[in-house]
Amino acid sequence: MKTINLITYVIDIHNLKLPVEVFANNLRKYFIPAYAFNNLMMKLNTVEFSKCKNATFIERHLKFIEYIINHDQTYFNNIRKICGGTKGLGYQQHFDIIKDLIVSRGKYQVNGTAFNYQIKTDVDNWVLCYFENFKPLQKPSLTINLPQQHPVNNDIFIDTLKNTCIDVIGALNAEYHHCVAENYDIGRTIRRLNRIFAFAQSAERSIGKGKIVDRVYSSFTGLTSVSRPFVTYNNKYFTELDISNCQPLLLIAVLLQNNLKFDTQYQHDVVNGLFYSSMQNRAQQLNIDVESVYNTETRKRETLSLYDDIKNLCFRSIFFGNKSVKESQTVNVFSQLYPVTYQSLLTLQEKESSLAKLLQDLEAQIMLSVVPESPYFPVHDGFYCLNEAIVEDLQKRIQENFNKACGTEILIRFKVKRPVEQNISILTPVLQSGRISLQSNRERVKSSRHVDM
Repeated sequence: MKTINLITYVIDIHNLKLPVEVFANNLRKYFIPAYAFNNLMMKLNTVEFSKCKNATFIERHLKFIEYIINHDQTYFNNIRKICGGTKGLGYQQHFDIIKDLIVSRGKYQVNGTAFNYQIKTDVDNWVLCYFENFKPLQKPSLTINLPQQHPVNNDIFIDTLKNTCIDVIGALNAEYHHCVAENYDIGRTIRRLNRIFAFAQSAERSIGKGKIVDRVYSSFTGLTSVSRPFVTYNNKYFTELDISNCQPLLLIAVLLQNNLKFDTQYQHDVVNGLFYSSMQNRAQQLNIDVESVYNTETRKRETLSLYDDIKNLCFRSIFFGNKSVKESQTVNVFSQLYPVTYQSLLTLQEKESSLAKLLQDLEAQIMLSVVPESPYFPVHDGFYCLNEAIVEDLQKRIQENFNKACGTEILIRFKVKRPVEQNISILTPVLQSGRISLQSNRERVKSSRHVDM
């Protein structure tokens, strides 16, 4: 029988280093809490799970844990697919292995049965696992859930989706240092790092329209804005084009379309890139410095600063939140700084159930119809193109679409980020490593070894 080696690295998250050999394209990598991996090893030594000691089962289990860590909504059909469907041992054995490690947060229906699970991620030691001698991954398969005539369903984008890779080392470095600078907790840091692994080794690339809004969601939107610049096509990085103050700008267009007024000062601040700094200044004048919000990722309430987190708070409470003055300090500041615009928002809320949907649908209308003749991918209000020479033309076409939506000419300011340079540094020391020899079928392992955690 063919023997497959599972290589394990126990890593202290505070001194993160990822060994360079794991970045070979033919390796499948999983990054999970050390206690969850140790639990797997102990369970596999019991009689109940003695038949599970094979590479396929273990890889499915690692993928299963990673899925729960990365997704608040754990869909039953997705879990079945990851765990091998109803064949063989099935998904129930995977749940049984970690039943003492997870907490259920409820069961509900959202286009299929979904659950909320939480695995403790606020731990210092994590295990990076990879299978040493699996076959190289083939080109990923494509899942396209778009109408045939949708502007993004074109040959250039589909080619980009299918043939892009990611500079994993560069992306991990950038993501990790960003998380340290932002003081993210360990669980949030790992979830962001896992997104890079997921993109790098996924056997599937996908694109589809949102269920409620016209935005499209693809494998690219699964990456964070920090790691996305490290996506490559034929070893070339993309140029990033973003609209400055996009949601505040789109609000102007929505108000114009509904014949509602807005403050001249609001238009001035938005067009000139001063909206968020103006909100910060008015908050300081009003002695309003913090707001308590619920973090859906950590499932805890947290306090955000109107000085340091003003953009996040504006999205939560104004553009995507529709909160009242009584419910939000941020809305209170907005209503005093832009009283006419705020009254128009109240009027709009009486006619429309969701401002967020209006803004995101208009954003999609403006951005997605722009299709260049070279590799590219759109991400909401951003645009990534391989050919830096076409940036000026893209800006012109986006501006024309926006003016058409407004029925008048309103200037857009763009931010252009040039391609990143290749990052070849590695990230600081691994604690220890181990090797587990597995059979490639369901027979028991002849020899094994695991690291003590």
